[in-house]
This record gives sequence, structure tokens and C-alpha cells, in this order.
Amino acid sequence: MAPLKNIRHERFCLELAKGKSQSEAFEIAGYTPNEGNAYRLTQKEAVKKRLSELVERMEERASIAVERLAKEYARIGYSDITDVMEFDGRRLKLRPSAQLGPDVTAAISEVRQTKDGIVIKMHNKTAALDALARHKGMFKENIDLKITVSLADLVNQSYEEPKLVEGKVVEDD
Repeated sequence: MAPLKNIRHERFCLELAKGKSQSEAFEIAGYTPNEGNAYRLTQKEAVKKRLSELVERMEERASIAVERLAKEYARIGYSDITDVMEFDGRRLKLRPSAQLGPDVTAAISEVRQTKDGIVIKMHNKTAALDALARHKGMFKENIDLKITVSLADLVNQSYEEPKLVEGKVVEDD
């Protein structure tokens, strides 16, 4: 669907798609603040269709961005220094850059010449694997605890005498 012909309706849809409230989007679009009119505008068929299209497009872009990020983390996380150099038993030799594929070059953070030779630094593999695992939901960030204690139990506990050992209050475990 093409942008709406009414410029203020189009702006209203764009602002809603960005996450603004109906009232905020209505005002940004150039209307006098009025929640009722803002709601009525959201009920117009053309506005509904345009908003749906904009939101779908934004979700698609976000999905592509997440996929690309995951791919970059995978390139770094699954990289291997032996893809960049080899050891022949006596010395290290760099592989020719023409032999390095895009996954290998994406994992290289730095290459520099020093007085002692060439230094190759790879991106942090552990951090990349950690980020990738979090993205895939392999780690549980929050632990949900469900503890049920009745109000009566709490009140009754508040009336109990504290335990004393050698003259000091001891808390129950």
C-alpha cells in the first residue's frame, strides 16, 4: 500500500508505528489534541491497513537485524586461529589473505606489523558465543520463584518469641 494521500493521516500512522500513543501521534500529525478524535482516526479502514503495513515492515527489518547480528556472532564464535595461520613445526606462517574466507576475516579484530613480526588479534570468541547462546535462549536470565505465604502466617510469625542463644537473638533458617 502506498503512503496515505492525507499527509496528516500518514504522519499519524508513522508515529503510531514508532510506538507513540494515539494522543501523541495525533498531536504530532498536526491535529489539536483530542483523544476521541485520535481514537476515531485509528478506526478508519485506510489508517488500519497502512498502520498494519508499517508495523509489518518494521518487524521484518528488526528480524533481519537480529538474524544478521546472530550471524556475526556465529562467525566470531566459531572462528579458529588456524584458519589464519599454520605452524610447520618450526615457525608460524600466515595464510595468504586470498585464502581467507569472509567468515574468517570477520573474526579478525586486528592485524599489524611490529618489529618482532606480525600480530593477529581475533575478536573475543567467548563473548560472541555467550551473546549467541543468550540470543538462542540457552541461558535463563531471570529465575521465577513462587512463594506462597498467607497473611495469617506472617502475622503469627510476628508474634512469636525470638530464640535466644547465649543472650543473642537467633534467626530461623
